[in-house]
Amino acid sequence: MDRFFIGPLRGTLQTDVKPWALPDQSFANLVNAYHFRDRIRKRFGSRYMVPSDGAVPGYEQLTSRLAIEVDTIVGGTASGTVPGAAIAGTTFVGQMFSVGTNLYTANLVNGALLVTNPLTNGTYDTTTGNYTINDPSPDGTAVIWYPSLPVMGLPTYQTGPINDLPTLGFDTRFAYQYTNAGWRRIGSSTTAPNPGIWSGSNSQFFWAENYQASSTASTLLFVTNNNPADLMQYWDGANWNTFNPQINADGYKVTTCLIIVAFKSRLVLANTTELEGITQFNYKNGIRWSQVGDASNASPFAWYDDQNAANYKGAGFLRNSQTQEAIVGCEFIKDRCIFSYERSTYELAYTGNQQQPFIWNLLNTELGAESTFSSIPFDQFIMTVGNVGIHQCNGSNVSRIDELIPDEVFDIRNENNGVQRVYGIRDYYSEMAYWTYADDDQTNPNADTYPNRVFVYNYRLGAWSFNTDSITCFGYFNQVSDQTWQTTLYTWAELNQAWNAGAMQGQFRQVIGGNQEGYTFIIDRDTSRNVGGLQITDMSFAGNNVTLTINDHNLSTFENSELSSEYVLIENAQDSAPGNITNLNGKIYQIVSVGGVNTITIDAREVISGTYSGGGTVARVSNINILTKDFNPYRKDGKNVYIQKIDFLIDRTDPNPATGFGGAVTVDYYPSSSYLSTLTTAEAGVLYGTTPSVLETTPYPAIYYPLEQYQEEIWHPLYFQADGTSMQFRIYMSYEQMIRPETSLQDFQLHAMILNCSPVGRLQ
Repeated sequence: MDRFFIGPLRGTLQTDVKPWALPDQSFANLVNAYHFRDRIRKRFGSRYMVPSDGAVPGYEQLTSRLAIEVDTIVGGTASGTVPGAAIAGTTFVGQMFSVGTNLYTANLVNGALLVTNPLTNGTYDTTTGNYTINDPSPDGTAVIWYPSLPVMGLPTYQTGPINDLPTLGFDTRFAYQYTNAGWRRIGSSTTAPNPGIWSGSNSQFFWAENYQASSTASTLLFVTNNNPADLMQYWDGANWNTFNPQINADGYKVTTCLIIVAFKSRLVLANTTELEGITQFNYKNGIRWSQVGDASNASPFAWYDDQNAANYKGAGFLRNSQTQEAIVGCEFIKDRCIFSYERSTYELAYTGNQQQPFIWNLLNTELGAESTFSSIPFDQFIMTVGNVGIHQCNGSNVSRIDELIPDEVFDIRNENNGVQRVYGIRDYYSEMAYWTYADDDQTNPNADTYPNRVFVYNYRLGAWSFNTDSITCFGYFNQVSDQTWQTTLYTWAELNQAWNAGAMQGQFRQVIGGNQEGYTFIIDRDTSRNVGGLQITDMSFAGNNVTLTINDHNLSTFENSELSSEYVLIENAQDSAPGNITNLNGKIYQIVSVGGVNTITIDAREVISGTYSGGGTVARVSNINILTKDFNPYRKDGKNVYIQKIDFLIDRTDPNPATGFGGAVTVDYYPSSSYLSTLTTAEAGVLYGTTPSVLETTPYPAIYYPLEQYQEEIWHPLYFQADGTSMQFRIYMSYEQMIRPETSLQDFQLHAMILNCSPVGRLQ
């Protein structure tokens, strides 16, 4: 046998050439796995914002969700109307209340709430927003409402101590701030356009910019969702303030804009919508800037642009006469302000002339941006998603960086404002860039709306991969406190890092994500499972099949075109009557059908009965899909290849001491550039090796291999004994492996492979 060593794995996902033409270290498909420091690693996981208190089941899902304190218990009862109920789309079936550890779930348009504590009861009218709660908790116990609206922004408010800056959250209606107790609403208005409440759609994300207040020692957070009905607003640390600055003595005002940035001591509004008399005008290709210094309501003439007026202070307006394209995005390269238009890129250059401080400089006439929130800043360039590729701007030119996966950007869904939903962020800790987006190839119609995939880009290697996920937006978060054994719900196998790792320490800057149900979570490369970020509103049963009602779930019957199905982990489900619903908890199930945007059906593998009382969550369990190149080291000699075995260098994982099961994956193989699995299809001329080909990541028995249980990396072989014109290998988890938490929630890391092969016959 000849031996061919492949590693370290510094290649990438590459779809611009056929699999036989790929470099040895590159891959034809890479889903839920990525290149990380010279190895292939399972995708990042996630954990809740607030660690477990170790006593209350489901505590983490409550404190990691955008929430509003609407009342307190007095004499065992509370009643009222939730805020924003007058705005269409604010109240609906699937929302939830909590009082202490008691949960109340709305599964009817108007009627009794599901309750996890049989000593409690309540009602909720999703048309009027009226609620009643009867709960024996002590007087003064907070009644918390969970609007379950999509997360539309997670900006950082630049105030407070270093490494302890507050993170704010937005859904389509309300603003929140994160505290030790979790998310709580800031602002108390009930009807838009009053400050502190909004009425935008689920594609109108929030742009936020920190800028000085009238006192230079304090900071204001200016926000816009580009909805004229809501106006712009700013947060002063205590209150929301409506912001629609007057621009001249005629009473013309800016009602909203797409982008707000601070540049050269001025606040700049881009792609503005302005009210001139009684008519709204959108200046899609222009900017408006304030005076130097205070731009808030405290300075009433800060935005006057009439240079001949006595109260003129240096504000102005500038349209880009070189193009009629709309401004889409903005970012900075050092001290240079770069604006992305639909199909071109310009620099907003500073002149130093206080009467006309800015001019437009053209950088590229062909490449622009399609998605406002896709721009990711780096020290020497900006990355952004455009209509013909993922681009990089260095300040002098714009070029594509996705040539190795040239067609993938065209799979971003255009319908339902899909391009507006692309959201990007840089993960400094993992040295990655992420973009969440809605894929065009799904069986669930709700996937047309909310993002269901993530572009993952290793910017050190220039390596690409994809994740399946439910993330509407990203942000940064300074972790409040240390993670300890007492404050995590994960096992040692699911949390793959040392306890003194930086990411476990308080005030560490984490990447966080939010989803379509108002859940937030920390993106963690060292956690090998996802949080339960989808709420189960109701259940129904038919034998082994259980139908789950999950609002806006965007799960599908398949994860991608090569793997047959998605899987979910159920946790925290409770039962109010004799039955076995709690048997579902802690187990992983295959999705067998999708009944619509709000329902899925799983195979429970047993008959389930009872009356669901709420509390249940669903976590997506991701299956890796790693497809290698077509290997044939003898192709240049005109010979077929016979592969006897492959030695895999993998990270060791530990088995579950209770069950004995541990990490494992399946390795399938495809001879002669075919798409026929040799594990499921018998073809003439194919010699079968190990069936199924299970690659165990746990140590072999110590009696035979005494050192493996102490090694960080281990070599494990698989025997294939197959020949053909070439051989391609797929690494994934089988159904049996996916439904076993000890296996599917384990980490997987592949460092290298050794092909043991020889030439046979001639190519045919």
